[in-house]
Amino acid sequence: MVYFHPYCLTFTLARSHQGKDYTTEAVTMLLDYLFIEHNLHRVRANCDQANIASA
Repeated sequence: MVYFHPYCLTFTLARSHQGKDYTTEAVTMLLDYLFIEHNLHRVRANCDQANIASA
């Protein structure tokens, strides 16, 4: 039987760094790594609905 272990990623950026695609770039690289190197097969994401740019 194969067991899958969930990964959890939480992040917060200072307002002065928001809107500069830092998070998009970092999460894209992390997901590429997890899918390729750790055979991740599923992603579940949540966002802060109050953050219009994320929702």
